[in-house]
Amino acid sequence: MQSEKRTLVTVILITTFFISLLIVIVVRIIILYQRRHLLYKRGLEILKADFDQNLITSQLEIQEQTLLNTSREIHDNIGLALTLAKLQLNTIGWENIMIAQEQVSRSVNFISNAIDELRNISKTLHTDYLSEQGLLNAIDQEVEKIMRLGLFTIEYQVLGTPLYVDSKKEVVIFRMIQELLNNSIKHSQAQNIIVILHYCQESLKVEIADDGVGFQHSEISDKTITGTGLINIKKRAVLINGTCKVNSGSGIGTKINIEVPY
Repeated sequence: MQSEKRTLVTVILITTFFISLLIVIVVRIIILYQRRHLLYKRGLEILKADFDQNLITSQLEIQEQTLLNTSREIHDNIGLALTLAKLQLNTIGWENIMIAQEQVSRSVNFISNAIDELRNISKTLHTDYLSEQGLLNAIDQEVEKIMRLGLFTIEYQVLGTPLYVDSKKEVVIFRMIQELLNNSIKHSQAQNIIVILHYCQESLKVEIADDGVGFQHSEISDKTITGTGLINIKKRAVLINGTCKVNSGSGIGTKINIEVPY
């Protein structure tokens, strides 16, 4: 009888030991899991903070560059049109009514062109407008605006079936295209510019090429207007999980390829 009791006590003790050991192991696993979960959450928070910081920096760069481009357009196009209108009005000779009418008519045309330019600038600056009109219409108007200058030939193509792209991505893509077109106009001395949007199965591919003077790849790292602009464009592409490849050389023009997954 006593032997059975001892056996039962031994079994209970062993069972209790293993149950306690199992509880300790489970608690230990839970603690390790919680620690890893906390580390994972902290890692995510750090990544999110870095992403938000990069997004803010990129947005500020885009805003600064957009304002710079806008100030140039106002100075070069609108300012010129209004100056010409002022000169026409100041030199009106009322002795000859026919000539005076022509001068007034030309002044009205200059002012109308300035108003149209202001309207176009307002549209391209308005992010909500871009979201409402879509990327293709926004590029269409940008190309039209450049063609009205009469200094460049622009070929604009859309290949494939247009697919949905997040509106925030579209704004970044449009700003990159604006900056690349601005680079071609201001620095490349090009006569012909090609803009191609290719809607592939998994990504949107953008190609912008010109027949300008081109540049060496080493210039991208230099602190020049062109270099800084391309570096910023590459950063913006990375920000929306895209890539940007530059192909250029002295005297052979420039081709930029951007690819952004949907």
